[in-house]
Amino acid sequence: MREAQIPLGDTELRAPFDAVLLERRAEIGTLAAAGSPAFTLADLATLKARFNVPDFGLAGFHLGQSLDVSIDAFSGASVHGRVLSLAPAADPKARSFEIEVAVPNSGLKLRSGMIATVHATGGAPRPTRLQVPASALVHDPAGQRYLIYTVEQNGGRSVAKAIPVEPGPLAGNEVVVLSGLTAGQRIVVMGANLLQPGDPVKEVE
Repeated sequence: MREAQIPLGDTELRAPFDAVLLERRAEIGTLAAAGSPAFTLADLATLKARFNVPDFGLAGFHLGQSLDVSIDAFSGASVHGRVLSLAPAADPKARSFEIEVAVPNSGLKLRSGMIATVHATGGAPRPTRLQVPASALVHDPAGQRYLIYTVEQNGGRSVAKAIPVEPGPLAGNEVVVLSGLTAGQRIVVMGANLLQPGDPVKEVE
């Protein structure tokens, strides 16, 4: 009987922790091979918020740092999180570093995949400084510098023109520009990392 109980016990699947069922991959009567995943579980007691920062913004974050995270689905209500990890290498395409923040999920109100905004400590920059969307900033590895693309006319066509800039601290989803730009300049804010000087561009209002 003891020997029979061993294979009988193998017919039961037990979750190794209290969890929420995210996906069911097996049904009653399904023929499943050994090692095949049957369910996808998630422990929602603590969630991870992931976001990316450029290399010059890494200095503002460290392991264990306390950050406020506001949840868009709850009208911007904030929860406190702590920096869990900082990527040791940049994403090869975005040229930015991923940071993970552990967020406690009291009452299991938060759900995986929700949109959140991370608020770094240190206060907002002075309003006299220029700020641009982080997506407009392009790292030039050849010249070891940062660029922002604007638009100029060349032979009756609108083409991209690279402007070297000196980036400052992050301010939410924007970057402070210390030098290189003047107020009122029109810049490329989407797809800038795909451009080269002289590429044709089309302005979209």
